[in-house]
Amino acid sequence: MSRYKDTDYLNISMRIKYLEARLMGAEAFARILSSKTPEDAMSFIREHLGIEESANTAVGFESVIAAEEKKISEFLRKNVPDRALIDIFDIRRDFMNIRAIIKAEIRGISPDSMLVTGGTMSADEIKAAYNRQDEKALNGYLMSAVKTARQVYAQTADPQKIDTVCDRVCFECLKSAAERSPFDFVSDFFGTRIDIINILSLIRQKLMGKDIRFFSETVLPGGKMFAPQKMTEFYTRTPEEFIEYLSHTSYASIAEGFDVSSPDPSLLEKHADIFVCKMIKQMRKTPFGPQVVVGYILAKEYEIKNIRIVMAGMISGQSSDTIKERLRLGYE
Repeated sequence: MSRYKDTDYLNISMRIKYLEARLMGAEAFARILSSKTPEDAMSFIREHLGIEESANTAVGFESVIAAEEKKISEFLRKNVPDRALIDIFDIRRDFMNIRAIIKAEIRGISPDSMLVTGGTMSADEIKAAYNRQDEKALNGYLMSAVKTARQVYAQTADPQKIDTVCDRVCFECLKSAAERSPFDFVSDFFGTRIDIINILSLIRQKLMGKDIRFFSETVLPGGKMFAPQKMTEFYTRTPEEFIEYLSHTSYASIAEGFDVSSPDPSLLEKHADIFVCKMIKQMRKTPFGPQVVVGYILAKEYEIKNIRIVMAGMISGQSSDTIKERLRLGYE
């Protein structure tokens, strides 16, 4: 497969560098948190993002997020030279929709309110293909997720198993798409993300006392450093032994300061986000090339995640300090 040319991404890189200047950072979120009401906060966010038409109330913030995601998706699809680069990151939304449709069918309700935009297929296309059980329209991975999730649910009646199946197949699809593409750094990124998910899952489940069979069903394939078999082997050891091993790897910072005798899972998640944000910042330092595009996509994901954290926290009456502690601003 021929490799990409960095110069093909010169124009889009320059445009993204301009857009990056408007990413919400610590100063913007401090301004939002100083708002007197959630409605005032939502007004600031809407103005900052340039979203004119949306719900007027703070509880309608998801419509603002949906409008921003649609705007960014359309911009990237129109301007990025190789659509495959965008599709890799949109695959996750296809699986979010498939999962929603399966769960809605089980509950006997419409999935429409749970569907998201921005996938490689529109939500309506996926829903129609699902209703027809169209194996041609739904690629092999999506169809595999449908069949396996239905089968597992029929055996267990556990809706959580649907999530487990869809997550596993989704990451298999992501890793495969990344490896088929000319973008080696994307494959490395997803391999690292899979490792991090498995690391957090292992420690959490060990602390919860889950058995090895449960863990082996949830561990994801495709990690850069840890294969599923290796992770399952580590699950037979103590959390202390696993953390000691991690301290000698490139993932050492994730478990730094973690005390098994007084565990704080949120500390692990915070360090994992910091680790990923450092990768994003490294991509964004590239003058021009597909790394700039991916860095922007991922930074926007964290920005939107932070908007959800702030708005949900303010609406529920959480203190500014509590909300601020949950923000992840390392993508700046």
